[in-house]
Amino acid sequence: MFEDEPETDPAGGEVAGFIRGLLKQHGFPRLEIPANREGWFTAFLQRTSERFGDHEQIEQDDEQERFRFEIREILAIGVVPYVANNVEKARNPDGDEARRGHAYSAQLTLGYFGTEEIKEIFEDAALTTDDATWLRYPLWFGTSKYYYLQPSKDQRQRLRQIAVRWLPAYTLQNVVDLSFLEDIDPLIRRYTAMNVAQYAPAIATRNERVIDELINAVNDQRWVWSLAQDYAYGWRGAHSAAETLAKLGLATTPGVAWPIQRLILLEEQKLVVIPSKAISDYPQFVRTRLDRLKWAIDAV
Repeated sequence: MFEDEPETDPAGGEVAGFIRGLLKQHGFPRLEIPANREGWFTAFLQRTSERFGDHEQIEQDDEQERFRFEIREILAIGVVPYVANNVEKARNPDGDEARRGHAYSAQLTLGYFGTEEIKEIFEDAALTTDDATWLRYPLWFGTSKYYYLQPSKDQRQRLRQIAVRWLPAYTLQNVVDLSFLEDIDPLIRRYTAMNVAQYAPAIATRNERVIDELINAVNDQRWVWSLAQDYAYGWRGAHSAAETLAKLGLATTPGVAWPIQRLILLEEQKLVVIPSKAISDYPQFVRTRLDRLKWAIDAV
């Protein structure tokens, strides 16, 4: 709880006063957000205040308190990082987050946002490449609390990566913006290639840039695509990219076959050499990865 709690409450209809009170608490003299998002906070509070009781597991009073807490969090760290972190936690949790209920909590939080709303927020993050714009609107793109005293370009880039990865999931007919294949960030290009392969496989099989990015992913042993699968049995992005290429029917084509076979050979070597201390290199996990890779290749 904050001191000087604003007297007005969104549930009571005095939305503007509620916003002004919270802004004052967080040290913002006025609501500075991009011009194309003017009125977003007011509309968001008006809309979400009508959703109390949507989650049957939560009592009415608890729901109102949760809503007030979430609004404080949004204003404390910024809209983009708030939404991006909750989407990532809900859709790509590791084993600990899932077991401790963090993923479920993030899913509840996202219930305050509509699909179109998340899409627009992610579009802002993905399409805004100018650092000055990110710094100009901290309430939207991230406050100093989120960036730990000063904005970090790496943290901003991570938010863009999350936005690009999950944007198709909130877009009508899962449309993937192919222009991100030309992005300066290699991970954004990689996420885009994986999305194209998932949502538009017919395009993926004919697009050399998509195939090249997937091959690069196969050669990257450190990249993680699914935190849950990496946590469960060491299935990393290289494995997911190889499986994706196999499902596209490209596993035996020139330029693609060798990276996949090399990945399989590297896995098989782990069964005959002295195992490392990494849990993911335990024989049972290696065999699980090998079986899944070989099944994907043979299934085509």
